[in-house]
Amino acid sequence: MNILVPYSWLKEHLSTKATPDQMAEALSLCSQSVEKINRVGNDAVFEIEITTNRPDCLSIYGIARELAAVLPRFNHQAQLKAMPELTTKIPVVKKSLPLKVTLQAPSLCPRFTALIFDQVKYRPSPKVIQDRLRKAGIRALNNIVDISNYLMLELGQPMHTFDYDKIKQARMIMRAAKPGEKVVTLDDQTRILSPGTIIIEDGDGRIVDLCGIMGGQNSAVDQTTRRVLLFIQSYDPRQIRRSCQQMACRTDAAQRFEKGVEPEGVMPAMKKAVVMFRTLCGAKVASRLTDIYPHPIQAKTVVVSTAKINQLLGIPIKIGEAQKTLNHLGFATKVSRQQISATVPYWRHDDINLPEDLIEEIARVYGYHNLPSVLPSGPLPLTITDPSFTWENQIKQALKYWGWTETVNYSLVSQQLIKQAGWQPDQCLKISNPLSLDWVWLRPSLLPSLTAAANQNQPDQVIRFFEMAHVYHPSESAGKAKLPEENLRLAGLINRPRFYQVKGVAEAILTEMGIKAEFRPLPGAKQAGQILINNQLIGTLGKTQDRMAFFDLDFSQLVKLASRQKQYHPAAKTPPVIEDLTFIVPPQTPLGELTKVVKAVDPLIKEVSLVDTFQNNFTFRLYYQAPQKNLSRRDVAKIRNKIILQVEKIFQAKLRS
Repeated sequence: MNILVPYSWLKEHLSTKATPDQMAEALSLCSQSVEKINRVGNDAVFEIEITTNRPDCLSIYGIARELAAVLPRFNHQAQLKAMPELTTKIPVVKKSLPLKVTLQAPSLCPRFTALIFDQVKYRPSPKVIQDRLRKAGIRALNNIVDISNYLMLELGQPMHTFDYDKIKQARMIMRAAKPGEKVVTLDDQTRILSPGTIIIEDGDGRIVDLCGIMGGQNSAVDQTTRRVLLFIQSYDPRQIRRSCQQMACRTDAAQRFEKGVEPEGVMPAMKKAVVMFRTLCGAKVASRLTDIYPHPIQAKTVVVSTAKINQLLGIPIKIGEAQKTLNHLGFATKVSRQQISATVPYWRHDDINLPEDLIEEIARVYGYHNLPSVLPSGPLPLTITDPSFTWENQIKQALKYWGWTETVNYSLVSQQLIKQAGWQPDQCLKISNPLSLDWVWLRPSLLPSLTAAANQNQPDQVIRFFEMAHVYHPSESAGKAKLPEENLRLAGLINRPRFYQVKGVAEAILTEMGIKAEFRPLPGAKQAGQILINNQLIGTLGKTQDRMAFFDLDFSQLVKLASRQKQYHPAAKTPPVIEDLTFIVPPQTPLGELTKVVKAVDPLIKEVSLVDTFQNNFTFRLYYQAPQKNLSRRDVAKIRNKIILQVEKIFQAKLRS
């Protein structure tokens, strides 16, 4: 996730003379990567990529905290400034406005806090607030909403403001959504909620908040708002991410919640919010603080020895230097017997668990670029290649040299393509949050995508397309949590009714992989068949509805059966006799069986191949060859006569004169 951080805003929390370029260099080498610096007037705005494991850096204050630790390593003095607002005590009122809160699923919300403000004045925010929000990529709306956005950017703690008078019966019930429930959010979109989505409903049963993602339109603050309900929570990050994925909706708040917002950061944000509401809105606290926090996080301590640090880093690090580094990062440390005992700050609670985690912190602040580079010694390790990758590349290369073009299509297809292919929707897998109507179903076959690609090309051109990709089918096993079955398949298609060409290509692929298979025609179908190995179906041949010839192979099974063993056949000492025989064959005659019969007539027939067709006339090329002598015309004529008799007897086919 990338965030925008204005230099002027950083300077409010960091005392240093380092320039923006110096800050960017130090931060990129020792912490988060600064992708670029944008100049906005007299200010500089950093665009920083934050790694997923560091949600504590998704804020201005978090970046300032990092810079305070890493800048001294580059000879730039830096000191993190204290925030006096965080020591503010929340006023205790004698007469509190009512608010009843019920958490039906406490595991979804580790901490829930709420506070009501009265005498709120709705107006634009001061220019400095608006400028900072704009530079950070958020549009300023009004002083009430801007406070919540400002603190989210500054402290990394999302929060939400409600119009208190729109919360019916002053009651809030947090629960998981039921199937089919809907809510109209602040962006005026009606969203269908998936089961488990965290929501809040008021006393009248209206959904007023899509928790952690976006507020409800029916509780939004406006120009008539005089009393504001502010609540700040932490949520189960997995459920927030799941809900965002299912609804295809991701906000700045959701991106922070799904990466983990520590419950201990809630109260500092609430304290500063009190100060800002009093300063910017002229408001006063009108209720007691609601703070539901049944299982407070317990501080944890991680111990690491200097021997372990030096072993992993490969260089000697003084224990005092390591302790100083951890102290700058917010750890409370003690040194005893060449060991550092570090109490993890709350903002790193989920990130630091092992001694190796502490060593990583010491190493990055020290600078990976400062560690010595030593080339590995000894024999090179053997590389074990997955045979499926080797076969994939070999067959793709072969198809390319045979004049075929590889295509890459989406794994998702539209409802229209589902219908055109004749698939039953209940036999296909539908995703719950499609980004487009063109990408709704996981395809169970490659052929419709290939057909659609071929139809987008000029019809007068002969096109040979192939694709090797996974197809998806509903799982028949209950133990896989209904995850789809993925099979790697290879399909090819010619935009002409050239059945024998695709059959020949399929035979060539099997030959290339060292596999012997049986081609069996489909009963009652013309120019369609199955490819079987030991009576197991591994592919099909045929024509599409658009009269395009195709082959479709189960490549996963082919890889298991493939063999690289080759059999040596010595070169013949005598030349072959080659002749073409054209037979008039009755319709629906299986040419594969005919070819087998011809070849079995005599051992001197070394090869039989179909070379030409016209209507029911089929021309076969035969190779006669004896190992020790040259065959005479008389020898060949005897064999030819046997072939003619056998073919006429079995298939009622006649030799064309």
